[in-house]
Amino acid sequence: MPNEDLDAIYAIYGERDEVLAAFARLAQQSNLAVGVAEHAGLDGKPDPAWPAEWRTVLFVELPTGQCSWHIHQREEALFHWCPAWTKGWDGHSKEEKYRRLRAFAQGAAFPPP
Repeated sequence: MPNEDLDAIYAIYGERDEVLAAFARLAQQSNLAVGVAEHAGLDGKPDPAWPAEWRTVLFVELPTGQCSWHIHQREEALFHWCPAWTKGWDGHSKEEKYRRLRAFAQGAAFPPP
């Protein structure tokens, strides 16, 4: 892959991580659980097969369920304020994560006013 393609990919992830950092801060201020951990499998053990630069994982526990994102080491400093995540990963897929996010955004986890 040409360097310019990698630069474009890193720029996109960098922008995403700026938004995730703000989202995580808002979630934390709303008393939702937020934290970072090293990538691990369902057994809780670190996964050495995962690329080292992508082993940091941000977790946010929404009322609709847990969501997580791998953070590139270039953006780890954006999350320096996050506590360590000790709850583990619940095994959600990418599709399930985004279903939970959509449900949260649409207010599914909240009673009507």
